[in-house]
Amino acid sequence: MFLDERSIPISGALRRWVSDISITTLPFHEHERTVVEPPDHSAALALRIFPGRHSDLVIMGPRTRALYHVGEPGPFCVRARIRPGHAAAPWLAFATVLSR
Repeated sequence: MFLDERSIPISGALRRWVSDISITTLPFHEHERTVVEPPDHSAALALRIFPGRHSDLVIMGPRTRALYHVGEPGPFCVRARIRPGHAAAPWLAFATVLSR
C-alpha cells in the first residue's frame, strides 16, 4: 500500500536540526492493507493522529531494515526527520520538559 505523503517547507530556525517535515495519510483501499516503510538512517519525531480516538507522539528510527505492518485507513502523521548527529541534544531537553 502506498502512503499519501507531502512535504512542508521548513522554517529557518529548524533547518539546523530538521532535514524534512512531511504529512502522511493512509488512504482508503479495499484490499491493500500492508504498509511498507523503507530503511531510514535518520531519527524522526512523529505525531500520529487517529481522528476521534487518540494521538501518539513517538520518536522513530533510525531503521536499518524495512518495516512492514498492517495499516488502518484514516490516521495521519506529521513527521519531522532529524538531521544525522542532531538527534540527542535538543530533543532530549524537550522530552525532559514534557516529562515533568
